[in-house]
Amino acid sequence: YENQTSGTDTFAAYLDATYPTAAWFRMANYTDASYNQQTYYAGNPLKGFVKASYALNDTLSLSFRDTYKAKAGALNSASTTYASAVKRPVGFYDSNEIKLGATIVQGNATIDLGFAFTSLLGLPTAADMGYVDSTVLGAIKTAKDQAYAEAPATVRAPWSLNAVYTISF
Repeated sequence: YENQTSGTDTFAAYLDATYPTAAWFRMANYTDASYNQQTYYAGNPLKGFVKASYALNDTLSLSFRDTYKAKAGALNSASTTYASAVKRPVGFYDSNEIKLGATIVQGNATIDLGFAFTSLLGLPTAADMGYVDSTVLGAIKTAKDQAYAEAPATVRAPWSLNAVYTISF
């Protein structure tokens, strides 16, 4: 941090000035190195996947893929997630996607079907952010439900279904 910015502030001083712990929950992976990687180099140092395919016959094949991405997303002052938290989170989270697929080939036509589940790893808990159980208009809302309602969209809808139809000429 000190080499990338003007002034004599350290990364710890930057955190204390920008994200004081009274109002912010600093995620464990919000370090000098991860900050520099995301801010100045705009990249993720690690992304990897494993894929296994099995052809049942000339027409049908099945596949399994697991994709991991370090620092897949960030939570910071510009983030609209967890807006009502007592302590808004700041930091990065990872993602892991598991996908099951099938490919059907018939002549010049190919249909690819995929069903995936994506989980975000390293997100803070409701307790970390200061959510508490509450009663709003007579309805009890748990801290976990409040945090879930404001979580990134992938947390609320982790499933996806993809279908691609291709004709070769």
